Amino acid sequence: MKLFYLCFFLSAAFFAAFAGDITIDFPKFAGKDYVYYFVRGDGNDTVMRGTLDLNGQAKLSPYLSDKNFCGTSRFIISGAGGFEIFLNGEKDFTVECDRGLPLGTRDIRY
Repeated sequence: MKLFYLCFFLSAAFFAAFAGDITIDFPKFAGKDYVYYFVRGDGNDTVMRGTLDLNGQAKLSPYLSDKNFCGTSRFIISGAGGFEIFLNGEKDFTVECDRGLPLGTRDIRY
């Protein structure tokens, strides 16, 4: 039984070390509310919601159980639109947009 617990905690630590966080950097949208969710089948699972800080930044750190999610996710800024992020086990990365409205894909850098 001790071996089981040891393997469980070691595997959890291994996946946590390789799980990715997403940094959002949208200075023109500072102070706006956002919601970030995963698309799962016909539904959506909200991962995080909050407000971009005064610099327009947010760090999206999904729960450990969701860090290995592969598929489509969406980041929506209230009153401004949003975009999709396709996740495939990437490590930490940043999504940037230094332009204001409209929020178009040609203005976003991954």
